[in-house]
Amino acid sequence: MTTGTDGFAKVWLAAASKGTCTLDREVRFHDHSVIDRCMLGPWLLTTGKDGGGERDVCGLDSRLKSWNIGENNGLVVELLQPVVAIWSVVTLESLGKVVLALMKKSRPTLEIWGTSLTKS
Repeated sequence: MTTGTDGFAKVWLAAASKGTCTLDREVRFHDHSVIDRCMLGPWLLTTGKDGGGERDVCGLDSRLKSWNIGENNGLVVELLQPVVAIWSVVTLESLGKVVLALMKKSRPTLEIWGTSLTKS
């Protein structure tokens, strides 16, 4: 799995015996770059910027999105109302939690979500 400045997540298939990787599929998550990502079981969670200009850092344009990489339908789900910035997303699988560091209403905030992806 890779993500980058184009807003896409790419799933690669590795052929260990040949030492090569081939692109299996790619899904566009964000209009601009993917800022951070993590896995929660089969779910890829990403933070990134949607809308606005490339250099526009103001406004409610940062999003948290998810995609079940086990499904080939490419359905990306938005999990959180747009906020000013989402700096980091981390999973604590042993505790069944997802932790978000974000800027909400001009205040730095730490949110903790359950594995059902609802705020705890």
